[in-house]
Amino acid sequence: MVGKVMYYVNKLCPVCLSITRELAKYFACPTKLHWKALSRLVGYIKGSIGKGRLLRKPKEMKIVAFTDSYYANREDRKSVTGGVITLGGTPTHSMSKTQAIVSLSSTEAEYIALSAVAQEVLFQSQILDELLGENHVKPSLIFEDNIGAIYLTKNSQVSQRTKHIDVRHHFIRGMIEKKVLYVRFVKSRLNTSDVMTKTTKEDLFVKHEKSINIGRIKYNAKELSVDDDEEVDIEKPKEKLNLFVDGVADAKREDVEVVNRNFIKNAFEDLNVEDLSEEALSDTWD
Repeated sequence: MVGKVMYYVNKLCPVCLSITRELAKYFACPTKLHWKALSRLVGYIKGSIGKGRLLRKPKEMKIVAFTDSYYANREDRKSVTGGVITLGGTPTHSMSKTQAIVSLSSTEAEYIALSAVAQEVLFQSQILDELLGENHVKPSLIFEDNIGAIYLTKNSQVSQRTKHIDVRHHFIRGMIEKKVLYVRFVKSRLNTSDVMTKTTKEDLFVKHEKSINIGRIKYNAKELSVDDDEEVDIEKPKEKLNLFVDGVADAKREDVEVVNRNFIKNAFEDLNVEDLSEEALSDTWD
């Protein structure tokens, strides 16, 4: 049953990739709870039959991707990679996959997810080169909601917190240096790949589901700013910081708030991010 669901979800219902991935872990030893979850998933899919997905003409021949990760799940403490790849806002590929290793921080998990999505972006970019030639708009764009992970893609310096990361995950640095792609910050609530990694609130799930099914995911600055004006109720954990800075990881918020606000401002300037408002800074803590 799960195998059939996986086939359907991969083709027509990518927003269900996360729950399908979780159910697939219990092929050998399902319980009543797993059967109940599977029944609900099948019921949701049955209710979506007939709605379908629209394959729209892309706004431009440019690959735009969104990536996210869910840090350290309960069972094996491995993180989850999520990604949505689009061609000019029209979805072409989605992924939700458990990472092969245990990450030591949320930023490391996001960095590994970035590298995985970059591989798919490069693959699709090579296909467009063959089909379109000069009409293929380069470089490709990847949206990421973790400032620390973006900083790692631009900083090749080895530190105590990064020296253990496998060479294969630094793949994205070479792609950025060759100007094949670039990475830009996006707020978590505007990150479409969020539904590929974890359970989200209903309003956020419906919002991302709609954008995927109608074949139009917003990605330019004007569209995202308009979308950001909509009120979305999201609970933000405030216990720990989500920055990857030597000496302050896992520190209490109140002890390093002033220091890290200065760091965030410098990071935004280094990454050429224009929005340095208080609201934008507060969103980097989640």
